[in-house]
Amino acid sequence: MQAFLKIGKLGAGDTKKPSISRTKEERNESLTPWIEKYRPRTVEDVVEQAEVVEVLKQCMNGSDFPNLLFYGPPGTGKTSTILAAARQLFGTMYKERILELNASDERGIQVVRDKVKSFAQLTAGNMRKE
Repeated sequence: MQAFLKIGKLGAGDTKKPSISRTKEERNESLTPWIEKYRPRTVEDVVEQAEVVEVLKQCMNGSDFPNLLFYGPPGTGKTSTILAAARQLFGTMYKERILELNASDERGIQVVRDKVKSFAQLTAGNMRKE
């Protein structure tokens, strides 16, 4: 406990100078928020949602992917689960292929309508401008 109370020193040999020669990817990774760094990358990585994972796996293996509505209290993994499915389905292009909206953050129904309409008009080959 005393090591935590000492400011700047954990021990004589424990001080570590930051590396100046880190790559851009290493610097970006160190700045990544914890929630993004450890977010599930595939549907199989999602935990504590066995029933949802099973349904999603069946949908992804089939030829017809239905419209889905995820609902529940904050922090239950709705966004993480669907982003994992999108990564699995679309690979590196998942950000161009999904539109993430939080209606409570958007101010006014017209803003939501405009965003959905413009996203729906894109074809598979068009790239979105963020």
